[in-house]
Amino acid sequence: MSLERRFLVIASVACWLLVRPAAAQTADPLASPAGELVAEIVVTLAIGALLFVFAPNYTARLVERIRSNPGESLAFGLLTTVLTVVVGFLLAITVIGLLVVVPGLFALAVAFIVGTVLVSVSFGTALLGTDNRWAALLAGTLVLSALSLLPVAGPVVDIAVLVVGFGAIVADVRS
Repeated sequence: MSLERRFLVIASVACWLLVRPAAAQTADPLASPAGELVAEIVVTLAIGALLFVFAPNYTARLVERIRSNPGESLAFGLLTTVLTVVVGFLLAITVIGLLVVVPGLFALAVAFIVGTVLVSVSFGTALLGTDNRWAALLAGTLVLSALSLLPVAGPVVDIAVLVVGFGAIVADVRS
């Protein structure tokens, strides 16, 4: 793993942990749906900015992969997510397997977060019809975050975004 990718992973997780509220444990304003929405938008924009600055070629390549072949990303994401859950469960029932599962969950969380940003940029690019990645990130993040608030469709949108973004990362690693 290159130094650029290592820094990207560490910075992404640090931003996520610093900004994401512990809503179940505190009674602060971020615990409300509006507060969570604002925190989600801020985290996505911050991680997107980190991706644009420290891994612009990687970001552009994966955004293009999602735009050109979303079905492939969805298929890779579904298959890999199911396999990860099954293998993770099988490893978790052994004591030695827990040593693999815990870092694996951490890596999976980073991949899901980065994948969400990539899908936001891809969606924003398609929505605006422009190649301005900053405007695409903002538009995609705002629209996908608003869609995630819908009662029935929101969780479906969230899962689809996670799976497609994760699938694009897996497909890129595979190729």
